[in-house]
Parts: sequence; structure tokens; C-alpha cells
Amino acid sequence: SKYGTVKSSFNRFSHFAKSGGEAFLMGQANDRVSESEKIKIVDTPDGPMWLKQDGAYTCIVSDPKKESK
Repeated sequence: SKYGTVKSSFNRFSHFAKSGGEAFLMGQANDRVSESEKIKIVDTPDGPMWLKQDGAYTCIVSDPKKESK
């Protein structure tokens, strides 16, 4: 055969499930995020959107320099 076969179990969601991500999304994990840190989503006629945050911020790169590894 032109291509080899590898017998292994490949579950691309295993790390996600083990880290608790799946349980959190399914509402089965304890909520450990403070109210002030939560990002709200609202349903609009155009579909779901992020709720605007009160505090705006900006980021300025004042002294950029190019470096190489």
C-alpha cells in the first residue's frame, strides 16, 4: 500500500475535556469568574454580539525595534 496505517486512538478534544473546558461550556463546572471579569453576550436582531465594556483602553507602541532570533 502507498500509505501506512497507524493504530492509535486520536481524540482531538481530550485535552479540552480533561482541562474542564467541556464541563464549563455544558454548565457542569463551578463558576469561578467574578462578575466584573465576565464578558456578556446579548442577542440582537443581527445575531449575538459582545456587550460593550464600560472602560475603554488603548495601546501605543512608542519605541518599536526590529529584532531577530
